[in-house]
Amino acid sequence: MKFGFVENPDQVDYSLPPELDSNVRVLTRTANSQCNCYVGLSKMNPNELGDFYPKGFKTKNLEYYSTQFNTIEMNAFFYRIFDENSVHKWYDRAEPNFRFCPKVSQSISQFRRLRNCDAEVDRFITSVSAFRDKLGMCFLQMHPSFSPDNYSDLEAFLANWPKDLPLAVEVRHPAWYLADWYSKYTKLLEQNNNIHIITDTSGRRDMVRLTLTAPKTFIRFVATDRNEINQERIRKWVEVVSSWASNGLEECYFMVHQHPGKESPELARFVVNEMRKYSNLVVPSTGNRLL
Repeated sequence: MKFGFVENPDQVDYSLPPELDSNVRVLTRTANSQCNCYVGLSKMNPNELGDFYPKGFKTKNLEYYSTQFNTIEMNAFFYRIFDENSVHKWYDRAEPNFRFCPKVSQSISQFRRLRNCDAEVDRFITSVSAFRDKLGMCFLQMHPSFSPDNYSDLEAFLANWPKDLPLAVEVRHPAWYLADWYSKYTKLLEQNNNIHIITDTSGRRDMVRLTLTAPKTFIRFVATDRNEINQERIRKWVEVVSSWASNGLEECYFMVHQHPGKESPELARFVVNEMRKYSNLVVPSTGNRLL
C-alpha cells in the first residue's frame, strides 16, 4: 500500500497518541480476559512476496500461506464479487482457524458511494457468508473524496448493514479527523457496533487514533523501508493491544502492508512473536503452525 508513503521516515514522529476516554465504555473490563489475535498480510501473490513460498507451493499459495498466518485482507473482493462456489473452494483450501477479511466491493464504496446499492450489498453479503466460520471481518474503505458532507449516506448504510456481520470502516478524507467530526463519526460506529479501522501510515499521522468503537480492533500497519523503525512501532502497538486485552478487547486483526511487499512476511512474523510475549494475547494456530 503506497498510501501515506514518505521519502524520509526518519523524520516522522511515530509516537502513539493518548487513548480516548470512550474506550473505557466500549471495553467490557472482563477480569483476566484474553484477546484472539489474527495477523496477516494484504496479499499472497507469489510474485509480490519474494522468496516467501518454498518450491512447489506457488500454485498452492493459499494452502501454504494459511499455515504461516491466520488471516488475510481479501482485496480481490474490491474488484469483483465472487460466486459462492469460489468462496467454498477458498474455504476448503485454507487451514482450520484461518480467517478471511474481504474488502467491500468498489461497486458499493467507490462507484455508488453507499447509495442505491442494495442489490450489490446483497450479492456481497451472500458471497462472503459462504466463508462461514472462516469469515473474519469485512472492511469498508471509502474514497479519499468521501467527506463529512456524505455523513448521511454513511449513516444510512451502516444502519442497514447486518448486525451479525462484523464490519470495519476506514475513511480517508482529512476532515473526518477534525475534532467535532471525528467524535460524531466514531459515535456512529459505536452505535452500530462497527469497528474503527486504525491506519498507521507515515504520511497520515492524523489517522492514527487509539479509538475503539467495539470490543474488537482492526489495525492496518503500513511499514517503512527501515526495519528498526518498523519493529519499534510494532512493539508499541502490541503493548497497546495487550493493555486493551486486559480490559476486555476480544479480537485484534493486525494487517501488515509494505510496498514492495517482499519483507512483509518477516514483519508479520515479528508481530506474532511479539504478541506471544504477552499472556493475554492468543494467536490461534492454523492447521500447521505460525512461524
